[in-house]
Amino acid sequence: MRKMLLIILTLVTIGMLNVKAQLKEIHLGDTLVVIERLTLTEADDKKVDRIKSAQADGIVSGSWKVDDFRKNDKRLEEDYERIISGLKKKGIKFKELNRQEFSNHLILGTEKVVYLINDYSVREEKNFLIITRTFKLLTSDKKVLLDEPATGILKQISGT
Repeated sequence: MRKMLLIILTLVTIGMLNVKAQLKEIHLGDTLVVIERLTLTEADDKKVDRIKSAQADGIVSGSWKVDDFRKNDKRLEEDYERIISGLKKKGIKFKELNRQEFSNHLILGTEKVVYLINDYSVREEKNFLIITRTFKLLTSDKKVLLDEPATGILKQISGT
């Protein structure tokens, strides 16, 4: 029994090391992180748009009442605070913008900037609609660097 537990513990440890080795670390240096900070209503609108889009594309069935998914989920605010706190601890420069300010900033386009937005993915499994909130870190030319939950973003970026 003891030998079996030791083998399992070793396999779990090796697996954890492999996962850590696969993490991509992004060094931002003096790059500014521009955060699109949505209100809870704006986030719900974005979520509903993703569901409608998935329905139109045939990814999920059209039987879901999309307005039932407007929850004003306060965990989004907690995620924003977690990200901001993490950026401060790592010494990474950032700027929070509301949706309109963010849109205006995108038009200006700057080189030494990355964008952090929240997004939703939608899929259907066994009669359940699964909506996953992630944060995307985008380059100034809109290429996705990271697409992770809030804690995953913080683990993979550094200021140096």
